[in-house]
Amino acid sequence: MREALTDLGVPPSGYLPANGSGLGHQKSPWPQPPWRTCCAGCISTRVGPDLLQSLSVGGVDGTTRNRFLGSSAAERVRAKTGTLNGVSCLSGYRGRQV
Repeated sequence: MREALTDLGVPPSGYLPANGSGLGHQKSPWPQPPWRTCCAGCISTRVGPDLLQSLSVGGVDGTTRNRFLGSSAAERVRAKTGTLNGVSCLSGYRGRQV
């Protein structure tokens, strides 16, 4: 993970991998906006295919299987959900139908 983030331009001093969710209390945000890292990760030939494969497909499987049902985003969104003390978030990509 450290190597991949460094390759994407995130300095090692800019993050603290604590629990794998990215939402841990020890998390210290890096100055680069997280969406830039997501975009860089998606287009990276090194990590992009594995990153996309690891995300659930909206309306189909995983933690997003009940989201986007009946919408144009169904089967086009690949995303990861996360929660921490009543806060919920969704991060991912919208693209072609899978």
